Amino acid sequence: MALDRDTIWQLRRAKSDIENIRAEIQKIKDNADYVAALIRCERSLSIVLSNAEKVKSIK
Repeated sequence: MALDRDTIWQLRRAKSDIENIRAEIQKIKDNADYVAALIRCERSLSIVLSNAEKVKSIK
């Protein structure tokens, strides 16, 4: 069973978002911006975790 296009797109988008957030965090000097970046990262990680069962089932 392969992953559907929507799942693949979500996972790629989440990976890209996390990479972008990691780069942003390196430049952050304000605590509010840091918290906002962590919240965005949490959302992306939630997408990855919600699709974890699909990924496991195809291996």
